[in-house]
Amino acid sequence: MKKSDIEAAVKEMEQKYFDLVWLARKRPEDRPKASAAIDRIRKAYPDEVERLRGEHGDWEHGFNSGCLAAFRLVQGLLGSKDDAEFAREQFPFLDT
Repeated sequence: MKKSDIEAAVKEMEQKYFDLVWLARKRPEDRPKASAAIDRIRKAYPDEVERLRGEHGDWEHGFNSGCLAAFRLVQGLLGSKDDAEFAREQFPFLDT
């Protein structure tokens, strides 16, 4: 697998977990303004959204946040030397 393929796959997964974390953080009063994005995420990841709403939703949200941080770390490590150093210093606090 080429580095560019790995970067694309990591970016795709980072976007998935960004979307799920974003959705879980939406407050009820924010939802009308964000309905198009919410609908897109629900359609893209129906199983994951259902688990967020379920009995173990807090665990699912924690898992999604951890995945987001991990994929952001990998993105940083695949970047420049400065990006990699910054990612290592900031992990797991990579804006999740």
